[in-house]
Amino acid sequence: MGHQADALGGEPDRAPVQQAPAEVDVVAGTRAAEILGAGRRTERFFCSYGLDDRFRARLEAAGLVFSAADDQGTSRMVELPGHPFFLASLFQPELSSDVSWVHPLIRAFADAAAEQSVRNREASAIRRS
Repeated sequence: MGHQADALGGEPDRAPVQQAPAEVDVVAGTRAAEILGAGRRTERFFCSYGLDDRFRARLEAAGLVFSAADDQGTSRMVELPGHPFFLASLFQPELSSDVSWVHPLIRAFADAAAEQSVRNREASAIRRS
């Protein structure tokens, strides 16, 4: 696993595995901010990996947007503008969801999947006609 993580640019965080809520700052003007709201929010983590900052400039140059970070400046969320739903987070929205409340990121993903399904059906119907 270590070799695979190195190839993907992952590296152990400066802190030990987080198993509790932690603060992240969501960048205004991003898709993440549209979904979660810009500014500080509490999210739940259960991880000890983060992005290797040596790759950040190259990823940004390729169009990846770093849309949330923790108090140490470690990226916690990235997105790809123009994609129907390319958002990745190191926090785990399913940890705070339950039968009475669905995390906004999960709801936004489900909505995007439903919208894409409709677009696919419409495109298929056009091709058949």
